[in-house]
Amino acid sequence: MNGTRSNITMGLFSFVPYLFVAWGCMAFVNGKASEFWTALGALVAIRLFFSIIETLGSGLSWRLCGKKILVDKALRFLRENNFPKREHAHDDSLAYFGRIEDGGKYDASIRTLAKEMTFVMTICEHTGILAGMRMYSAADAALDMYSPKSESPIFGSTPQTNSFKADEQMHSLFEDLAEIARQHDVRRVPSTQEDAAMMSPNDKYIEQFSAAASEGAVLELKLRLLVDKIPELQNFAHAPRLEAVENELIKHLGEALTAEEKATFTQCRQLRNKILHCNFSVARETLANMGAEPQSAGVKKVDLSGLSTGQMMAKMEGAIAGEEDTFKYVEASPTTTPGSVFGWLLEVGEAGDLMKAVGAFRAATAIVDRLAMANYPAS
Repeated sequence: MNGTRSNITMGLFSFVPYLFVAWGCMAFVNGKASEFWTALGALVAIRLFFSIIETLGSGLSWRLCGKKILVDKALRFLRENNFPKREHAHDDSLAYFGRIEDGGKYDASIRTLAKEMTFVMTICEHTGILAGMRMYSAADAALDMYSPKSESPIFGSTPQTNSFKADEQMHSLFEDLAEIARQHDVRRVPSTQEDAAMMSPNDKYIEQFSAAASEGAVLELKLRLLVDKIPELQNFAHAPRLEAVENELIKHLGEALTAEEKATFTQCRQLRNKILHCNFSVARETLANMGAEPQSAGVKKVDLSGLSTGQMMAKMEGAIAGEEDTFKYVEASPTTTPGSVFGWLLEVGEAGDLMKAVGAFRAATAIVDRLAMANYPAS
């Protein structure tokens, strides 16, 4: 949405000179409004003509040499870094790099390079439909040359016992997601490492967001259910602000809660609000205040606006190599910075912040369950 709004704004500003030129033509011939509109129409028609010519030229350039250059670069990237062969014949380039990135059996250096390549492909996709299609097409072609489908096993034809062994951290992550799916019917949460490798980066982190939002909602539900069981507090069960529900519950059952547990309710409410409002940078700060050790995923933001395909690739290669002035770290700016929500979703998803939020919400829910069982065991 922010990218579309920016493009519209830039388009409107670029139209301003046409108005001045049309007005100048009208003044030059001492004409009236009709001359102004005639001149403006002619200018727009000329600009449209050259836009069509440029688009056709760009397409022709891509077909004649652009795709070959991009395929050669991607193929060289695969060969120089000794990437493994394709695990399954049906894998496209995105699934291929996703399996490597999430696969514990691969070296850390290869997994890092796969992550960087996935990042480049995702950036191209969000730059524009045409840029994304070209990038995926070139990456698929390079992968077909590097690891032909005819030489790759068909899924299910070979034992897969060791194909998707994740490292300890990733294995724990997907166990948590699967447990949430079973308990709260989060149907699209991946339950295996293989499922996750087949997902796009967007989907993977959106599912983590969904899991965190679900746990936050369950916490609020159980708080209101408990308050609704207490005759003296039933009027607060539907209070518009959850803070009022928490305060009344703490007043009534405060002796059964430690100071840390009381603070947990407040912090979880703040954390839930920041996640639901996609203010991920503040959500990370809230997690740190709750005792979670902050970690950085090192997600980079590359500004590709106004660049040609070749310039985009050159700048992205510079960003991957860590060259200054080609990128900015997402975490260096708050989520409220225009155009930063997607980057921050990747940052908190890759760093595990959303799963830490899941754990925090579930811990708070366990406190509510304990209060309910201790005070209203028969309810």
